[in-house]
This record gives sequence, C-alpha cells and structure tokens, in this order.
Amino acid sequence: MAPTLETLPIIVVERICEYLAQDDPTLRTLHSFSFVSRYCCSVAEKQRFSQINLIVPGSDELQDKMELLDTLLSIGNRVHYVRRFKVSLVSRGTVAKSTAMVEGDDNQVRDVHFDVHPFCQPHTNVPYDSECIIRGEEHVTAFAHFISRLSRLRDFVWADMPHMPPPILSAIHAIGCRLHVHMLPLNCVVPGTDQPGFADPDQFALVTSPSLYSVVALFRSLGGADKHSSTNQEALRRMIAGAAPNLAHVQLRDYDWDWEDTLNTARLNFLPETPAGVESKLGALRSLVIDTVPMDENPTVALRYSQLKDFARCTNFSELRTLAIDCENDFDDLNGGEAVPYLAEAAKSGVFRSLNTLTLAMRPDIFVGEEIEDRMVLLLENLQPLQTLDLAGFVSKKMFDTAIRHHGEALRKLRIRPRRWNRENSPRIAFSEPVIRRLADQCPRLEQLEIPINRTQGNAHETRTYRALSRLPRLTCVILILETLLETIQGDGEEVVDLWDDREAYNIRPGYEDMPFKIRGALINVAIDASLARSIYDTISPDGRLDRLELWSSEKWGQVDYERGLTTLLDWIRRSWFIEKDYRGELSVRETYWPEKAYEKAYEEAHEERVKELTFGGYWLVWNEVWPQTGPDWWRHWKSFPLSED
Repeated sequence: MAPTLETLPIIVVERICEYLAQDDPTLRTLHSFSFVSRYCCSVAEKQRFSQINLIVPGSDELQDKMELLDTLLSIGNRVHYVRRFKVSLVSRGTVAKSTAMVEGDDNQVRDVHFDVHPFCQPHTNVPYDSECIIRGEEHVTAFAHFISRLSRLRDFVWADMPHMPPPILSAIHAIGCRLHVHMLPLNCVVPGTDQPGFADPDQFALVTSPSLYSVVALFRSLGGADKHSSTNQEALRRMIAGAAPNLAHVQLRDYDWDWEDTLNTARLNFLPETPAGVESKLGALRSLVIDTVPMDENPTVALRYSQLKDFARCTNFSELRTLAIDCENDFDDLNGGEAVPYLAEAAKSGVFRSLNTLTLAMRPDIFVGEEIEDRMVLLLENLQPLQTLDLAGFVSKKMFDTAIRHHGEALRKLRIRPRRWNRENSPRIAFSEPVIRRLADQCPRLEQLEIPINRTQGNAHETRTYRALSRLPRLTCVILILETLLETIQGDGEEVVDLWDDREAYNIRPGYEDMPFKIRGALINVAIDASLARSIYDTISPDGRLDRLELWSSEKWGQVDYERGLTTLLDWIRRSWFIEKDYRGELSVRETYWPEKAYEKAYEEAHEERVKELTFGGYWLVWNEVWPQTGPDWWRHWKSFPLSED
C-alpha cells in the first residue's frame, strides 16, 4: 500500500511544514497545505502560528483584535509557537496607493535589503504621518502583558509607528528577543539647547536598547549641511558605534519633512565623545542601506556619497554583508564622481571581504566619462563573488560583462535596471537573445532574475529572447519589465504632435507620415492580456518549473512628446501580471498594478470618459486599424497579438 500523508511519521510531516514555511515567507503555501486534511492541519499548526502580523488601522480596533488574538493563542500551546510578531497599521491617505498590492507581494527580491528573515524586512512605503495607535495606560499595559506571554519570541517588529511606549519596550527586554524598528525619526533624539540631558528619555531608551537589532532611520535631509541633518547623523553614528550594542542592520531614508520650531537651535547631547588617546570602538553592521525617497517630483534633498567615509569610521566594513545605495531619484549633484572611486579603492584593499549583496543605483547623467565606468568595473572586479547583485541607472555592456564574468558562478539573485535620464540617450545594456545566452552560460546557479525586455510586437526576435531564459536551469522567479519604446518622430522641428481632434493630421503634415505606424506599434506592445502573459510563461518555462513570473508594462519616451490622446489610450490598456505556481503545481494568472495605475483604477469611470472623447479622432483611426470595431464601446474590445511561432 502506497504511503499517504496521514501514514507518514509526524516528524516527517513536521519537516515538510518547515520547508514550506522557509520556501514561502508569507505562509500561503503552508496554509493551503493545512486544508489537505485534519492531520496536516494539526501538524502544520506549529508553523502556522510561528509568525503573526497584527494590523491595527486605529486605536478603536485594537481591543477587538487583541481579544481575538488572545483567544486563538490560548488554544493548546499556540502561544509558545510564536517566533516572530509584527505590529503595523494601514495608513489612511499617505500610502493608500500601496494597499492595492496583494498582501505578501512586497517580499520580492527587489525590496529585500536586510540580511534578516523576510518577515522582518522593512516595507518600501513608510507612512510618514502615522502615530502610535497603542496609547492610553490601559491599552499599553494590556498590550505589554500580552507580549510578555510570548516567551519564545525571537523577533518583534515595530513596523510604522514612531513612538514605542516604555512598558512595551520593557516587555521586549524581559523576553530578550531582537527588536526591529522600521520608523525612527531621529528628530526625536536631538535635545534643545535649554535641556541638559537627552531630549526624550523614552526615545533614548529605545535607541540605546540592547534588543535593537535593525532600524530604519528617517532624516529630514541626508545631503543638506544644516544643523539638523548633521546632528541626526552623528546620533546615528554613535548608535552604530556602540550606543545600541547589538545594532546590526541600518537603513537611512531621506524625507523632506517640516520639523518643529523647537529644533531650530538643536544641539547634540547624545553620548560623550571618545576621549583623546582611546581607540574608538567600531560597530559591526551587517547591512547598510542608504535610500533617498523623494516626496514629490522635484525633490530638493540629496545624499552626499562622501558620508560613506563617516560610516566607515564607526563600523567595521569588513563585517558588512549587505551594502545598498539607492539614490537614482535624486536631482542634485550627489558627488557620484567621488563615491564610485571610494568604493572601488575600498574593494581593492579588501575592506568588503564579507559582502555578498550589493545594490548600486545612480543617475545615468552622473557618468559622463570612461573614468567612472572604469571605476565601476574595478569595483566589480575586486569584490568577493556576490550572491545578490542589483545595478540601476548607468549599466553599460562593459559593466554587465564584468559582473557576470566575475560573480556569475556565485550569483543567486540578479537585478539589472538600466535607465535613461531626462530623455537623453545613455549607454545601457540591452537584453537580447545573445546577451541572455551569455548570461545563462556564466550564471548557472541563478535563481531570481529581473531585467528589462524591449517589446517588438511579439515577433521572432522577442520570442527567442524569452526562450533564451529557459537555458537558466535553476530559475524560480523572473521579473520582466516589458518596455515599449515610443520613438522620436522625425518631422519639421520638435513640435509636439497631437491627433486629439484632427483625424487627418498625420496625412497632411510633411515628415510625420510614419507617425501612425509608430503609434500602432506602441498599442500592440502595450497590449498584454492574460493569454499573452501565459504564453510568455510557457515560452520561458516549457517544463513548468518556474514558480513565479512577473510582467510589468512600461514605456520609454523619445525626444518628442506625444500628447494626452496616446497616453490616455496606453494607460487604458496597460496591464501587468503575476503568474504563480501553487504547491500543487497549478498556475494562476492574475492582474496587478503599478502604484500609480492602482490610483487611477479608483477613478476608472473618469478615465473611461477621457477615452470616449477620442472617438473619431486620429488616435481612434489607428486603434481601429489594429482592432477593427463593430460596436460603440470600441475601447473595451482589444486583445494581445500572439507571440511568433518562429
């Protein structure tokens, strides 16, 4: 008689549950496994309750959720199963766009920076106007008592609230677990000139806590020379150097906030300086992530890369396992010309001997000469073989070739995001079939890959590019940015051409005769439906071994703007897709959205009205050539063009 799950020894089924939990940090697969039978549900219970994310939108909901959670954990020994616990809130307003993403989708490789369990990773979006929803002596005491019952807790995540009440911190100290704080505005740790001690004793206890293990530190400005910025950074450097003795993972995020007037005369009174003649203590960071997050389209804050030298003086870079510098969105000078040589020389001298993850994202227009490119090559050549590499901005063919030649054997995760900037043509690697074949030959252990692919209307060239990815035998996750190039229209000058009202415009303007052809190509390339998404999956993974494929539709614009008619149409049909395989091996194809598209979906009716206005205009004529219409609601009737069989 063939063995079944019910006849397997319990230790074997427990090990299966452990593997399922490790392979899928969201625990979705484990929960599905629990529905197989009562026996599987019982055995999986230990792993199902190993991590809890308590989402509390506001203080009113806290009591009800705590009572429900207390009831669930009071059954059997469930309270002893909890290893990781997170407290987070759902923002109403500031990051409402991000809530359209399906729960669990934010644990992808591209958002993982800290060398910690994925459950403890900081989220990409931080609600900068949130407040602590656990307040009031009764609520705080009750919550602290609940936490104290989790005696086997290993990680406590305080996700997006700036203030932690002292009783909760005391409960964490009593357990002795690791504390992850994902929102720490360092304006809290700077006292005014009229205060002899630390500005906030509760915050001081938090930033010097022996339990503090990872932190996302928020700054008003990383790049400015004002007293707030320099003081905040000095406070963080002293935390790294030993004030927070077990701090191992730090992320710096740049937010352009308005600070309280009381901070205008702020001065540092954090910890005493190291006495003269005494050797300074170095911290032992394992992850250093430097992010700049613009709050609008024209941010004025910028990171100065020379500050890397300051961090090198307070932590031992030889212990660093993850280094991520993402300043691609900055509009200021960034001193990029100084940072790359510094990193290259540090790598050459062997400073980064423990590094296994590197993220480097910079603006393409920084790199104006071959010298910087050569320094990037020197950096990549002198690092120990990396397991994770993420390059964005300026990524030349020379840099890419160096990366896969030197790190290919060790690489498990690779993300390449070449960019143009301000519509200027900059050198960038293009992922064609020969390039992907070379990638497959030199990176045999690659498991996760994110690259851009130029759509070419599904022709043989595009199909062969997808098929070349099947040469990577260990791939489990592929993320493709499917780019549509809206080419420059060559005509009489750089006038903006609009077919919004004039249906015959492209027939009467000299030099614009090829405009309908280019618009037709753009419509075909952007039109990606579920059928085409599945076809791309089958081409990449004909044997079905790929666990996850993400297809994100994007546009690249030429030198001349197309007016709102074309952008309205493209936004209307633009789709992005997740194709995932569950534990039974069955595929699901579901639509997802860029954050801005999710925002537009909330106003889909208004968007549809804008599309209707295009009826009988020039863009409608091109649309009708691509998808001939017979009914009045022409904008709803479109489908993807299939991939070439060649």
